[in-house]
Amino acid sequence: DLRHLKREVELLNRRIAEIEMAEKHGVGSICGMPKVRRRYDNIDGMRKRIAELETRLRRRREDCLAALEEIYRIIDATQDAQMRQILFLRYVDGRKWWEIAVKMEYSGEQIPRKKHNAFLEQFPKS
Repeated sequence: DLRHLKREVELLNRRIAEIEMAEKHGVGSICGMPKVRRRYDNIDGMRKRIAELETRLRRRREDCLAALEEIYRIIDATQDAQMRQILFLRYVDGRKWWEIAVKMEYSGEQIPRKKHNAFLEQFPKS
């Protein structure tokens, strides 16, 4: 699911930033003592972890792009303009059903959801 891939990319970015911050400005303290800035002794280990996370991040970004390309392919092949909007808002923007209903001026979230589900029934289940 594209939403989960996007979240994973965000988490990996955040983790890389945390490790880079620790590498640059290692902060440690002993209970009751003021915080002391120190360099970590294991800089090479941190750099290795950052490189591993960046490799994983690149793979997840590639997965996101592949999923996004497939979503755009389906959206572009859809004849109904309203269905294209529903698909775009749901899968590209990651909107919730109630948000889609508000954006498209439907009276309730069940309307775009039911249209979406009816649209998906056209495709064979894998």
